[in-house]
Amino acid sequence: ILLNLADFNFVRGEESFVRAILSEIPFLWHIYPQDDDIHLKKLNAFIENFNKYSKNKNDNNIYNLFTKFNEKLDFFDDFLKIKKSDNDIFREYKNYIVKNCNLVEKLLYYIDSRTNQTQEEI
Repeated sequence: ILLNLADFNFVRGEESFVRAILSEIPFLWHIYPQDDDIHLKKLNAFIENFNKYSKNKNDNNIYNLFTKFNEKLDFFDDFLKIKKSDNDIFREYKNYIVKNCNLVEKLLYYIDSRTNQTQEEI
């Protein structure tokens, strides 16, 4: 509930990350570090997908902000560069997730595809 009351959120972990997306409120995700910097690959994949909703495709403010925040670099200047208009990106991304990312449908599709395979294919 607190995520929905804030003007900006700092979240950690995947569940909070998903809740932050669904809140439509701008946020920073501090991803849990993993061996071999796998967490940065996940972060970059998210940012790449997220940036598709940016009104200015060449604007690296959000990329810089998330990356610096997770690499424990000084991110405050990038934080201040985030414009009020960037808030629309968070709303548009939430709408994309709700429309295209139905976990139940994807699990049923996966189960159905696996049950139709022969034992040799598995």
